[in-house]
Amino acid sequence: MDDDLPTRDQQLHQISTERDTLERELGDLRARLCIKLGILDRRPGPQGITVLSTISDREIIAEIERLELGHAAPSRRSNFDSSNPSGSSSLRPSQDVHAYLLQRVNAMLRRLGMFGGEPALWAVFDHLYFLEGDNNGLDDLHESWRDRNAFTPTGARGALHRLLPDDLHSALPSMYAEAARRRGWLTLDRTLTNTEYSALRATIDSFTQHDHTWSDVLESFGEPSVLFGGTNPLYETTLAYASADPSDPTVNFHLWNGVEQTSEVTWPPLLEEPILLAIRCGTGLLPNTFAFTPEGQRRRPRGHETT
Repeated sequence: MDDDLPTRDQQLHQISTERDTLERELGDLRARLCIKLGILDRRPGPQGITVLSTISDREIIAEIERLELGHAAPSRRSNFDSSNPSGSSSLRPSQDVHAYLLQRVNAMLRRLGMFGGEPALWAVFDHLYFLEGDNNGLDDLHESWRDRNAFTPTGARGALHRLLPDDLHSALPSMYAEAARRRGWLTLDRTLTNTEYSALRATIDSFTQHDHTWSDVLESFGEPSVLFGGTNPLYETTLAYASADPSDPTVNFHLWNGVEQTSEVTWPPLLEEPILLAIRCGTGLLPNTFAFTPEGQRRRPRGHETT
């Protein structure tokens, strides 16, 4: 009887993990609906910021029913306007709004966890597309990703989680950064020369034949063009390398650190610094753009090893 306890504990931990994942996915879907319906709740927050939050499921359903009946939706915008606290009718020029959103999207991509995850990117991308005269830009982007098996009902995150551990969060913003780069929105911290970029692309297959740490990657290829996540080696991260030509696919190094999925202990992580799981580069079907290291193959989610 006692021998069954470890197995039972593992099963309970797995159920708890799946429940938490489902709750996050439902939260993302709820946020996506609110963004598409234009019914995000806006409230004044500290230090002059505006706090955005989703509304209840009942209110979302009521909004959909109003649209089906052809009724105009009541405005949910509060009287508070953080960008215009004086209440005057003047608005900032569109160029200023565009520059501000570019600054925000670059900050969000680098530390997405501080801004609310993938739905936050949907909102700022949608606004940038709209400012640039593209009313369907975000939908078109996601449709192109669906064609590549890179977008699911739970977003790009769902597609990535078929290939990488659930707690490798930095992989997600690296995908949106590629789209931002093609639009000219992404600011690079370092731009590789054509020679450096070609040499890097040529070593992907041989480099992933063996396991490497974060230090190994930096020693081999230098500082990245963009770092997604923090600089603390106790956490996962993604390093992206890019040339000056936006048509050259970004080379993304996905590095993981954490604990075993079956472990009930969440701290400290297993490794002193992240270990490389895969290099992602290319514009074909998402699974085909990955080159996995031995450790990356070992940590691929079960059931998708041959995806």
